[in-house]
Amino acid sequence: MPKKLLKPDFCAESAFAFLKDGEEDIFPSAKFIRSVIDDCLTEKQKKYLKSRYYGRSTLKEIAKSCGVSVPTVSRTLKRAEKRIRAALKYSLRR
Repeated sequence: MPKKLLKPDFCAESAFAFLKDGEEDIFPSAKFIRSVIDDCLTEKQKKYLKSRYYGRSTLKEIAKSCGVSVPTVSRTLKRAEKRIRAALKYSLRR
């Protein structure tokens, strides 16, 4: 019976839970997710993701600190999550 490939259901909060330094041996996917973030996201996307999930900042707090609107932060985060999801999906096909 062939193995069923699971489609990644991206939850940024869950993904960031794997990104603690030194845990790549425990969670091999953490290294891949970290490389996707470093290689595939813009600096703005990285900044917003880190503020949102590492710093636990609200969209409003991020918007205020960066001098942009809340919808801009929301769109940027959604684009970042879409890029990460696409990279995960691509890696499953290989």
